[in-house]
Amino acid sequence: IASPCRVRTSRPRSSPRSVRGSAATAGSASRSSAEFTQPCLVVNGVLDQMISVKNSYTLAEHLPRAMLLTYPDAGHGSLSQFHHSFVRQASLFLDSETL
Repeated sequence: IASPCRVRTSRPRSSPRSVRGSAATAGSASRSSAEFTQPCLVVNGVLDQMISVKNSYTLAEHLPRAMLLTYPDAGHGSLSQFHHSFVRQASLFLDSETL
């Protein structure tokens, strides 16, 4: 069974303007991303109305050891909507030695 999620480990480049805009909306997230050294799994539903998937891309782009996991057909409850896929992907992330 194919997983309904998209996994991204490479980070897209943002224009300086989009980084400034997302930093302004992030509030207290202005600390240097170099301070965060632990692996981070960022998960979001593409159809999420509460937290824009753009913010997840920005977060994953600025954390040095982040992996972004998006669910194209999911909203804010992506973890429960696709719980089997999430558990499988989270387990692979936690077992990974490359992060």
